[in-house]
This record gives sequence, structure tokens and C-alpha cells, in this order.
Amino acid sequence: MNMTLPVTSSADAFDKLDWSAIAAQLDSEGYAVLPRLAGADQARLLARDAGTSSALRRVALDSLDLGRGDLLYFGAALPQPWAQWRTDLYRQLTPIANRWNEMLGMPYRFPATLEAFRERNRRAGKRRRSRI
Repeated sequence: MNMTLPVTSSADAFDKLDWSAIAAQLDSEGYAVLPRLAGADQARLLARDAGTSSALRRVALDSLDLGRGDLLYFGAALPQPWAQWRTDLYRQLTPIANRWNEMLGMPYRFPATLEAFRERNRRAGKRRRSRI
């Protein structure tokens, strides 16, 4: 995928989002909208490129008895900008996930960085990603 997004730094773009509002929406709805992360043209470009990527896998949710629509996911090596977004989103979502675990009385805390999380998984014997 060869795309250039005008966002100078995805970390900056994610840092500018209202994470208190995002956390509240996650708490109440189980999902959150990330407003103004990408403009309409960027979103169309991402969708077009994702739809034609050989790295993308599509699974019909109804085939898994999970509702309607499609689950789209990439293999282990994400193309840009998703690879950077995963790292940046992990950093922002970790405090929310750790708060949830604390509220549920679960002792596990996610490490601060995606790389530390991956290293923890490797040490625990996780070698392959989960299959759907």
C-alpha cells in the first residue's frame, strides 16, 4: 500500500483526541469513535487500499454467528499507517484497559508499550497470533 496521509505524526493526532470522552464512550458503549482522526479523503483512501490489500483477510461475521457485516484484519505485518496506529493506540488504550482490570479485580496490568506487551507474550510462550 502506497499512501501518504497528511497527518504529520499519528502520535500527535492521537494525543489531540479527547481521551476522557473516548474512555467514557468505551465504558458505556464498548466502542468509541475517534473523531477527526482522518479526513473523508484519507478515509476513502484507507478503505480503498485496505480493500485491495493482499495482506487483508475478510471473514463474514454471520459465518461466525457474530452478527452482520465483515471482520477485516491484517496478517502479522501491518502496512502503514496501521502499524504506527497500532503502536500509538496501544499507548493510549493501555491506561483504560488497566483501569478496567483494576475495577474487575483482575491483577494483570498491560505494560506501557506494545513492544513490552509483545515481549511479555514471547516470554510466556506465545509465538503465533490467534486464528479466527
